[in-house]
Amino acid sequence: MTAQAVRRTWPHLALAFVAMGVWAMLANRHHPWPQIVQAGLVQGMLSACLTLLMKRVVEAVVASMKRRGAPLVALAACGLISICVLSVLHTIAGTPEIIATITVPVVVSSAYAASYAVALMRTAQRKPT
Repeated sequence: MTAQAVRRTWPHLALAFVAMGVWAMLANRHHPWPQIVQAGLVQGMLSACLTLLMKRVVEAVVASMKRRGAPLVALAACGLISICVLSVLHTIAGTPEIIATITVPVVVSSAYAASYAVALMRTAQRKPT
């Protein structure tokens, strides 16, 4: 992985950690403070890890399909991965408001996957072969 690729990836991961961690804290705000903090940390870490995974999944889908359907496949794959991973790990962590906690991250990650796939496809179309 090049230094340039790392520079583009880390801001995405940091933003996912902070934004979705804060969201999880808000979604669980009516519970005791330790549960709020735990939900935020769990969601933040999971969002950062899932963002990296989804970035790779989208790149693989776009590279293998090279058709207009790639954004839809990326959206479906990343949405399913997010729902499964987040619900299982929040259940294990004891997050009180699981559905409220994961709804926004799943929607945002799915939109991210689709828009990233579209951007990759447009970039590939512009490159001379």
